[in-house]
Amino acid sequence: ETGANLHILRGHGGSVSGIAFAHKKDYAVSGSMDQVAKLWRVSTGTLVRNFEGHTSTIAPVCFSADDTMLVTGSSDNSARIWDVETGDLLQILGKHAELIRAISISKDGKIVVTGCDDGVAFVWNRENPSGPVHTLKRHKNQLRSAVISEDGSKVITTDRLNNIVVWSVKTGKELEEHDPTLVRIPYPTYETDGMQGLPLLGTGLLTKTPKGSDGIGFSVDIGTLNTRKLTNLAGDRAAIAEGDKIHIVELA
Repeated sequence: ETGANLHILRGHGGSVSGIAFAHKKDYAVSGSMDQVAKLWRVSTGTLVRNFEGHTSTIAPVCFSADDTMLVTGSSDNSARIWDVETGDLLQILGKHAELIRAISISKDGKIVVTGCDDGVAFVWNRENPSGPVHTLKRHKNQLRSAVISEDGSKVITTDRLNNIVVWSVKTGKELEEHDPTLVRIPYPTYETDGMQGLPLLGTGLLTKTPKGSDGIGFSVDIGTLNTRKLTNLAGDRAAIAEGDKIHIVELA
């Protein structure tokens, strides 16, 4: 099935490097090489507000479960937490040794995980902003994702070689390691996989695969584009970035 292109979002002054949909509200957020995060109203394709303060590319972005907070990670080696409705900066999470590749926030909004280019992830308690409560060191290469489980008890980290490690949020200790040949990392769909704002690079055709199946559920073709596209799925919609533009596509 082919999706209809609902809107094209324009306004970034550089290539889009991160996209996330809100869980329930009519919002999407984008991060860019222009150092700005933008909040969009999905149904109309209009810009709601900018979030400014980072000094380098913003890549991973995600909403809190109640859509009241936005978390952004940047190549300036910092993560920031913002109030979605006012645009106010609520918190800056430290200075990391490397640029931030992945972020996640717990369902209750108290715990944030950041994953870096050097393979190290950090667990932050928002009530103790002086520094990370745990440093997660196991991966030997660039992190691809760092996701907090639905119940908030575990962090699942993956790297660019598809190694997967599960950690305890309470202790910061490794719980188990998965054989990457036995685990298929799916497209991040908010409703089925609980992943937030994880960037995936596509190559022209976006496919949505139902959980537990290798069959294609949906496909979206927005034309023959030579540039790689950043994609993110949420329910029946997809956001596909092409350079400094974002296509909001309905999965029919």
